[in-house]
Amino acid sequence: MSKLRIHELAKELNVSSKVLIHYLQQVDLDVSSHMSSIDADTFLRIRPNIEAKLSSWKSQGLFSTHEMRTQQPSKESSSISSTGKKYNPYITGNPVGQSDTFIGRTDLLKTVLNTVHNPNESGMILYGQRCIGKTSVLHRLAKTLSKQTQFVPIYFDLQDKAALSLDALLQNLATHISQHSGILPFDNWTHDIQSDFQNKLIPYVLEKLPQKTGLLVLFDEFDILDSPTHDQAVNVFFPYFRNLMQLDSRLKFLFVMGRRPQDLSTVYLSLFKGVKSVHITLLQPKETEAIIRLSEQNNSLQWSDTAIDHIIQLTGGHPYLTQQLCQVIWDEKHEKRGKAKYPVETQDVDIAISKALTCATNSLEWLWNGLGPAERVVISAMASIGPDGISRDDLENRLQESGVRILIGELRDAPSVLEAWHLIQTTNNSIYMRVEMLRQWIADKKPLYRVREEMDHILPVAENLFQAAYQLYQGGDLKETRQLLQRALGHNPNHMKANQLLAEIFLAEGNLDEARELLETLYKSNPSLAKPRLIQTLLSLARLEPDTSHQLTLFEKVLALEPHQPEALSNCSRLLESKGDNAFQQNEYEQALHYYERSGVTEKINGVKQTIYLNKLYLEAIEFIHNNNRSNALELIIKIITMAPDFRETSRYFHLAVTGNDIKEIENRLQSQNTVTSDLRKELLALKNRVSVLEKENKVLKNCTAVQEKRELQERIQSLEQEKLELKSLQHKLKTMIEQSVEKARQSRLVN
Repeated sequence: MSKLRIHELAKELNVSSKVLIHYLQQVDLDVSSHMSSIDADTFLRIRPNIEAKLSSWKSQGLFSTHEMRTQQPSKESSSISSTGKKYNPYITGNPVGQSDTFIGRTDLLKTVLNTVHNPNESGMILYGQRCIGKTSVLHRLAKTLSKQTQFVPIYFDLQDKAALSLDALLQNLATHISQHSGILPFDNWTHDIQSDFQNKLIPYVLEKLPQKTGLLVLFDEFDILDSPTHDQAVNVFFPYFRNLMQLDSRLKFLFVMGRRPQDLSTVYLSLFKGVKSVHITLLQPKETEAIIRLSEQNNSLQWSDTAIDHIIQLTGGHPYLTQQLCQVIWDEKHEKRGKAKYPVETQDVDIAISKALTCATNSLEWLWNGLGPAERVVISAMASIGPDGISRDDLENRLQESGVRILIGELRDAPSVLEAWHLIQTTNNSIYMRVEMLRQWIADKKPLYRVREEMDHILPVAENLFQAAYQLYQGGDLKETRQLLQRALGHNPNHMKANQLLAEIFLAEGNLDEARELLETLYKSNPSLAKPRLIQTLLSLARLEPDTSHQLTLFEKVLALEPHQPEALSNCSRLLESKGDNAFQQNEYEQALHYYERSGVTEKINGVKQTIYLNKLYLEAIEFIHNNNRSNALELIIKIITMAPDFRETSRYFHLAVTGNDIKEIENRLQSQNTVTSDLRKELLALKNRVSVLEKENKVLKNCTAVQEKRELQERIQSLEQEKLELKSLQHKLKTMIEQSVEKARQSRLVN
């Protein structure tokens, strides 16, 4: 951070070092001589107050003419010094209310002045988003009122005073009143500071002022006191100021804050009961154009109409971003000799956007920090979509895709809050961001995957339950921890840390399936947070899984998360190789190659690739044979035999391609004939057995002594003899058929 010497600042302000040191010591800055130094940022912040005070002192004749520098101060609106050197007229980082570069807000200023001049009004609220120009409006009001007689304006910034006690705050305010009113400091303090301020100091100041002149205290950043960490403000400061606002009709207050009044606490709102409020928002296009054309007033830089329209589209009338972008463009044009004489065109604007956003980073961070957690999540989601509009339904889908499982009330209401702040607008059922440069910065610096942790803080009750659960977890009480976490997730299902801790408890209790489900959901919104435990859970489930297909799926999920995880790599390779072997055995060569390649088994990959090639030749050869193209088939089969003689039925088709006879078909016929021969032999054996039985019966008949029986036996014998002759004849026929079949088979082999 740069430092500035007192003597250099005094020269710039056209006063002696002694006068400047006197003032700086009154505002509690540690300076003792003209060689002392202060931070440049500090000087820029308090410069308007210094100039106002010096002007007051000069008008009252409180220091002599020899303490004035002889050189005349340059006009703030000018961009050309007394030496003729051009200066950049665009101001960023400092309020412009005291300078002639303050543009617009005419209706707003008129409303405020009418209110403070109304004897029935004790104060007014001005609110708006950060970096929108609220402090500049206060300084402009102070400058306007300082030229009138109705009020003495006292600007008082609470930005760095929230931690002060009420007594310290009142004494600090008393010092400011003395410095900016030109009234000698009040020195009749007792131990009861609060009573002295209300009953002595305020009457003392009002008495010193002209009878029809009042005191207007301009509080900047007043809402900083409305914080859970500032209990003394709630218990002491606000009640005290309620009484102070009713003290005297000549005492008025103007409160400036970065939050909407309805977003303040109930106690805070009680202070402003009946007080009017005005929203400070974006500038109108004509006002924005007037800011852009500041450099044309002294002919230091000209602007084309298309460039002006482009800047208005980019900044949406945001005063700070307009000044920042124009400041960068002015510098760029003047750094390159001769460029400044040409008007600014659209391409000049586009080139400057990146640098302007870089220069504006601190201020945009300040603006970002002023948004609530839900608003940050929603506007980050919108910024990531691009400049085009999006419907509310599509926005909700975008949030859910990013890990927002349930859109709780705060997330549903966030678009309305952002629209009330004029950061977004709804046109034809589509939502747009009003400030394109802000959208680009958020998309780059605050992407949704980084902002997701904000979801933990959307509902304080959920965060409080999580913190209580974490304390129990550290004490080892898993059951109570789980119950509190489930309650926290009941309020805010998107609380990442609660989901993460609940998954840890599921793992500790052995509930692997529940842990997996929770971690997979968490992984969608925050991969880096969930990945280690999700890998551990999937490996544990895989070790316990009996089904190899399901086991492979689990290991593959691990490798999708961590491609080089050793256990998953080893087991996936083993399981895939086994699947490849099974496919190969079933002649599913392409499927086998798929598994082998995934397994990384080089030897088997090469082998199955050769097999696929051979199989391709094999199938083509068979196709040629079916089409009676035996010569082409023979050429392919010879290739196969050369590489793998035993490949499938190559020998069969080789014989078929050469002779036209299918060995397998011949073998099938022989086998069929052998089957017939075997059947005939079995039948012949059965006949022989039958003859043997008949002969035995015949022998029995011969031994019969009865005449009738003998006759019957003789008839029976004759019948059997006839049957025997027939059987012999049949036997001869069968023997002849068998011999013919055997001879025919033998001749077929000889032919082949």
